[in-house]
Amino acid sequence: MSVKDDFGPELGSGGTGTVYEGPDNTVYKVTTGDELANSDLLREFFTLTRLQNKPDLPVPQIIDAGSLEDGARYIQMAKIEGDMLTRILPSMPKADVQSVQTQINQIFNQLSEIGIFHGDAGGLDNYLISYASGAPRVHLIDFVEGGRDPSGQKAKDDAKTINQILNRYL
Repeated sequence: MSVKDDFGPELGSGGTGTVYEGPDNTVYKVTTGDELANSDLLREFFTLTRLQNKPDLPVPQIIDAGSLEDGARYIQMAKIEGDMLTRILPSMPKADVQSVQTQINQIFNQLSEIGIFHGDAGGLDNYLISYASGAPRVHLIDFVEGGRDPSGQKAKDDAKTINQILNRYL
């Protein structure tokens, strides 16, 4: 049995590859198989691995990772329920935008303190927003462009980028 047998419906795609529904409330992020995509996913894997011991950081939790027979790479992660910020931001009440902005600032402050950066903070598809408790809850996803920055400055710059965008909705 192959890992590919676990792939469910496609949930989305981008330059690195495709995200598929997985079994038991998981998702698979699978590269196109080319060298650059594989390198990007490997960087994301190492970045997320550094964050796995930070349970208070709302980022994807890794379950498994590996290679497929065709040379593509994958990461299996716990599925995060929510809507992409890009879809809901235009109709979001200002109080919710403020809550989202506060949470995002907290996330990037934590990343700065541990020397990790996201790298695509302006991509509104990188924020999943859930409303399980009635209030918005932010999850930061897709660390393909992220990595280490011991100075913490890149995470601070990421925060400025997303704040400029969110301020337009306040």
